[in-house]
Amino acid sequence: MNVTLYLPNQQPIAKSAEGFTTPGTNRFAQVPTQAAELLSCAPELVDVLASAPNYVVYTVFDSEDLANPEATHAVIELAQNISDVINGDELLRGPVVIVKA
Repeated sequence: MNVTLYLPNQQPIAKSAEGFTTPGTNRFAQVPTQAAELLSCAPELVDVLASAPNYVVYTVFDSEDLANPEATHAVIELAQNISDVINGDELLRGPVVIVKA
């Protein structure tokens, strides 16, 4: 499993996968405390932006932080139906964590 942290204006950072899981066949994404730690936010602010059996994308709910084009590009490559995740030319904002099986 791979866990990558995307911070605005920085290169992606590989992180430990300890504590993270992907939804698998039940398609239910859990929010581990590690997600909140990597996103530097309270656990109740962690948003599951997108998930599938082989990945989960975590963001900070309603972030007003800097735009994160690197994370936006990574999510576009990952998600099959991106219109459910990102609208048009909208960029993700703030830190983003992507967990891939």
